Amino acid sequence: MKRFRKWAGLILLVSLLVAGFYGMKSLEDRQLEDSTKKELINHSHANPDVYAWLKVEGTNIDYPIAQHPNDDNYYLTHDLEHQATYYGAIFTEKINTKSFDDFVTIIYGHAIQDGSMFGSLENFSEQSIFERYKTIEIETVDDKFSYDIIAAYQMDDSHLFHSYKLGDKDRVKEYVLSLESQARLQGGFYRFRPFDVEKDKLLILSTCDSQTDTKRYILHAVRRNE
Repeated sequence: MKRFRKWAGLILLVSLLVAGFYGMKSLEDRQLEDSTKKELINHSHANPDVYAWLKVEGTNIDYPIAQHPNDDNYYLTHDLEHQATYYGAIFTEKINTKSFDDFVTIIYGHAIQDGSMFGSLENFSEQSIFERYKTIEIETVDDKFSYDIIAAYQMDDSHLFHSYKLGDKDRVKEYVLSLESQARLQGGFYRFRPFDVEKDKLLILSTCDSQTDTKRYILHAVRRNE
């Protein structure tokens, strides 16, 4: 009986050591993945315009974010290696800081028909996708932000920041209050989430409609105050 207990104890110890090894390996793999992503963000990428990483649940969107220092249109026609391409890159305009602390941050990308770039953003035009997937993540060298998706719909091709004066706190409040009615008007979707303009930050992802250049498809999300 003592011999049995001895062997049972030895087997349990070996099992724990093996489990611990593979758990550690999994953790190391995750850390390596995070480290690789951070290296891309942290200007070890050949392009110093890259400053953050964007990932959207329910889509293929898992890309670096860039901001050109003097040309807001540059990444409409160039990739991150500075090669001319109709794919462009995911980017923000100079009107936004790189801290994601503006009242509103707008991220742009082309709706490529193969689903790359923002080509899968319109997945949220399906109610089942909107109801199932609710999170956007943005990572910078120093921070990681999570956002709750609250509205998705099609709209005209207006420049959102300038047309709605989204640098002004009061106008941002009005804009957020209008999201439900706009979503219903445009045949989109909306879910309520409290928004305090004094502390909350709004994120908008914007892309050209895949069927026409006269419309845009936009996704709205509010940053969690974690």
